[in-house]
Amino acid sequence: MSPLFFNLNRDFDSVVESIFGVLDILEKVVEGDSLNSFGGVYYESYMLGMVIKLERNSYAYENDFNYTLWVDKDYNSSVKITGEIEKSMLDLILSLLSINLNVEIGIEKDGELLIISPPSINI
Repeated sequence: MSPLFFNLNRDFDSVVESIFGVLDILEKVVEGDSLNSFGGVYYESYMLGMVIKLERNSYAYENDFNYTLWVDKDYNSSVKITGEIEKSMLDLILSLLSINLNVEIGIEKDGELLIISPPSINI
């Protein structure tokens, strides 16, 4: 699955609370250690048969974005997920974060980086 790239000028713990709070899965967040994650730490949570993983960006576009969010099927879940459901979840998460955090999000499509700007909405 394509990662989402974004910037938030906050400390990592605050970003964790913001991202997983918007997705309403903050109470399920677990911390993980990985030599592949910048700083050696990542956070993940689960929803609807999907795993959501947040880490400091060390994947691509490091000069432009300081965080990466991965959305992928949770292979330990009994929920059946199709490729179309994965794409829909990624789109939903992208929209929720962009709107609620008022942040631009980068996503790779066909080998190019697309920037999604938060929409102007009146609620």
